[in-house]
Amino acid sequence: MSVFTSTPAMASDSKVDKRKSAIRIFHNAVTAWVVLLFGFAFTGAAWYTSNQFVNANAEARFENRVTEITAAIHQRMFIYEQVLWGGVGFFNAVENVDRKVWRDYVDALKLEQHWPGIQGIGFSVPVTPEEKGSHIAAIRDEGFPQYTIKPAGQRDAYSAIIYLEPFDWRNKRAFGYDMWSNDMRRQAMTRARDTGEASTSGIITLVQETQEDVQRGFLTYVPLYKKGMPVGTVAQRRAAFEGWVYSPFRMGNLMKGVLGANRSDVEYEIFDGADMNADTLLFDSNKSLHADGPSNDDALKKIKTLELQGRTWLLVFSSGSSELTDAEKHQPTFVAIAGLVVDFLLFYIISSLAYLQRRAEGMATAMTSDLRTTQTELEAKVAELSASNEELAQFAYISSHDLQEPLRMVASYCDLLKEDYGDKLDNTGREYLDFAVDGAQRMRALITDLLTYSKIGQKDLELSRVSVDEVLGLTLKNLEMAISENGAEVTHGPLPSLTCDPGQLGQLFLNLIGNGIKFKGDAPPRIHVSAERDGDEWTFAFADNGIGIDQAYAEQVFTMFQRLHTRTTYDGNGIGLSVCRKIAERHRGKIGIEPNVGGGSIFYVSLPEGGTS
Repeated sequence: MSVFTSTPAMASDSKVDKRKSAIRIFHNAVTAWVVLLFGFAFTGAAWYTSNQFVNANAEARFENRVTEITAAIHQRMFIYEQVLWGGVGFFNAVENVDRKVWRDYVDALKLEQHWPGIQGIGFSVPVTPEEKGSHIAAIRDEGFPQYTIKPAGQRDAYSAIIYLEPFDWRNKRAFGYDMWSNDMRRQAMTRARDTGEASTSGIITLVQETQEDVQRGFLTYVPLYKKGMPVGTVAQRRAAFEGWVYSPFRMGNLMKGVLGANRSDVEYEIFDGADMNADTLLFDSNKSLHADGPSNDDALKKIKTLELQGRTWLLVFSSGSSELTDAEKHQPTFVAIAGLVVDFLLFYIISSLAYLQRRAEGMATAMTSDLRTTQTELEAKVAELSASNEELAQFAYISSHDLQEPLRMVASYCDLLKEDYGDKLDNTGREYLDFAVDGAQRMRALITDLLTYSKIGQKDLELSRVSVDEVLGLTLKNLEMAISENGAEVTHGPLPSLTCDPGQLGQLFLNLIGNGIKFKGDAPPRIHVSAERDGDEWTFAFADNGIGIDQAYAEQVFTMFQRLHTRTTYDGNGIGLSVCRKIAERHRGKIGIEPNVGGGSIFYVSLPEGGTS
């Protein structure tokens, strides 16, 4: 009986056969097309994910801005109401409030300084037909001979604005005006008198308006009752009623005071009531947006409702054409371009392998047809063919390794091509290979830096108490090779502990110290790190003796992709200092640069001692 035993040599042959079989897959043109199609699919997925990511960030920023604007309007209107109630309190506290006393009170409020957007604070009194003549005479005796109740005419009841400060040229137009004669004003005045609460009118055109810069407006009233009289019922409130403390508002001036004049990142309209049309439009931030008009598909939209002193305001927000930053607009494109470059490089490499395989097979066929030549020549050709096939097999095996890292693989394959086939290429071919390697490496570095920059802005800060000494020590370990190669020396003074994100602080130290080493002058790099406390902040100084930066470019160097030197002079992609600025700003700090007296530059980074809060 015979026994079959597997020997190590047989097992080795089996492994070699499997390896050759796997390598032959990459000698096939079909494989190149399959890899290209899968690459396109992967690139498309990466582009879609990147696009979704930046759009989600834009929507979040838009939502935050909408909430901010809505809260600002609501808070400011609440404050204005309290200012009016302060006027009521002033009447109750002062025994006799005359025109001068009222002017002094309003002047003390410093409306223009503390409450921008409010047109003034006034006082209007009810006047019966029987009291009209004596009322007009009394006001004229105060030094206003032309005073009368406007508009003229006989009515069942009147009101008259007797105080309105500041008493400037615009507000003088309202002096003596009968607001009770207007339906929209009368509704709000009645509501304030009968409820005892603040009341805001609908849309009106203020009597203060002229022919220029006409704005829509509204008024807010609070009631004043006689001291000591009961006001528990409507009848009691009417019996005790003395007048209205009120404020007129021009909507454009109000919004400028609430939100500032130059905030145009979000467009918005304010409508009085539930209907959105030209008649109910109270304010339009860009004077061209209309909620009931054509929709911009690219714009983000949001509607908010505000209940203000008996009125309902609809706030309709739009992001305009785009809420994306310049970096976010280009990020999906960068991802797509990088992916396509990798896809086509892989396709080219695998197609080249298939071509080389076909060429090798052609050589074998030619050699077979010449079998009648001398045995020595035949054996030499066979040996040459075998060596060529083995080289191809080795190259294919390396080429197939770790397709999960396409950029690194492209660079590796190009290096292998240069090493194994460099003698068969001319100078131009070798130069192209160098370009491919350099391009892949720079592309990989660029994408890595872009992702780092993006993550810094989106990832929540992980705050903890950090020893800056330890952060510096870890940074110097990471830069140990660069320090050694450049003969650099890094010194430091006493460094504090502070609350921050340790990973981001380490990235900031790594970038700034690394820059000091990279941009060196003729002398070996010398970098000194120091810290100085200023109130609740620590200011870190990174002083170097490098080539320095002209103060004219002190701001430009922190802008993404801005470089002051060519890549052939100093390597890099112009993102490092942008990352530093973003880290500082995320911590509610700041970064700047000044010339070093002894040559080189000093980077200053100020960070709050207790974290971002």
